[in-house]
Amino acid sequence: MSNFGYQWVWKEWTTDLQLDPTHPKRTFMRRAIELEIRLSYYDRILKTLPDAMQSPEAQIMPAEIPGHDFEYESSGNSHHYIASNLLKKLQDRATLMEVSIQVDTMRTELTSSGLSDSRAGSRTRSITMQCLLVLGARSFSHFLNAIERYIKVLQNLSTIPDAKFEMLEIVSTFWRRNRQMITIIFDKLMQYQIVDPSDVVSWAFEGGGLGEKGDGLGTFQWEVMRLALDKSNGRVSIAQRRIVQQRKIDDEARAAKIAEAAKNESMDVDDIAMKAEEEPIEESTDLQKQTRAHQILVAEQKSVLSRAVEGFVTVINDTDEVISETAWNERSSWTKKQWDAVETWGWFRHFARSYAPYLRVYRESLSMAYLSRVPAERPAGKLLREIWSITVEQDS
Repeated sequence: MSNFGYQWVWKEWTTDLQLDPTHPKRTFMRRAIELEIRLSYYDRILKTLPDAMQSPEAQIMPAEIPGHDFEYESSGNSHHYIASNLLKKLQDRATLMEVSIQVDTMRTELTSSGLSDSRAGSRTRSITMQCLLVLGARSFSHFLNAIERYIKVLQNLSTIPDAKFEMLEIVSTFWRRNRQMITIIFDKLMQYQIVDPSDVVSWAFEGGGLGEKGDGLGTFQWEVMRLALDKSNGRVSIAQRRIVQQRKIDDEARAAKIAEAAKNESMDVDDIAMKAEEEPIEESTDLQKQTRAHQILVAEQKSVLSRAVEGFVTVINDTDEVISETAWNERSSWTKKQWDAVETWGWFRHFARSYAPYLRVYRESLSMAYLSRVPAERPAGKLLREIWSITVEQDS
């Protein structure tokens, strides 16, 4: 569409504005417009739409121009002063040590003001992360520079799972008017190991609705979750390749050592082969490190897949009313709850197909832990097991 001036026959879709806002046609319209805005800009795309679709009541165009919301920008905010002080230090490119001291001082001041230790820690995370996001809001390169410069500060503020989830909530609230930035920043937070992929999967189900918790999985939430799944699986693949490469290096070094010894002792070919068999095979220090790293990443991979399966099972456990043929024939009267449920089933099928090779590795533990939560005699339980069976039993 960008090649043709974003011209589309939207006027033929205006009759669909009478449908429920969560109807697939309405959802498609919003998603298409969102992607157009990413490639262009808000006002230009707005002008390509018929008047009926431009109206806020149509719920097609975003209610606000893409941008960010800095909670502490207003002087009326009770934490404006300490946030401004930290932001100034960051803008002046203060050293990591200076910023760390400032953050510790800020937390102490918040505790002294009467906040509990946990609430003071939460507020400190919010102020620090938002100040860094303001610093990096001008461009992607500004954001990367800010994160790389003060990565230790963020890592110290996100040492426990709840804190990591909170970091994701802070980012999503700050960039709620520009969801593309949420996915970009989540990806970088995982890359720098400030948050884990499993935290992002949890967020997709629990916070991905940006205010509409636990309603299911939509396109945006799937986009975020896919990033986490691919990040985790990619890390395992890279670790496996490194082990193979390290073993090759070790084998070549061992062979060179045996060949050198044979040369010095004037051995014939048979003696060299015998010596190679007798030579004890010991893993090098580098190989041991690579193996340990691989084990850690495999555990992370299982955790990420477990979080994903658990999230899907939790949502689809209460969807019996929408998966029967009778219910589908009555979809004209469906509301948000029913359409969200159907969309989640669609993403579950896609998840199962896309990540079947990984799910098969852990099929026994995942089946025992999560499938039992939905009774097999119920419609949702039956469909869940059909999809799961196809997924884990197909040939690799």
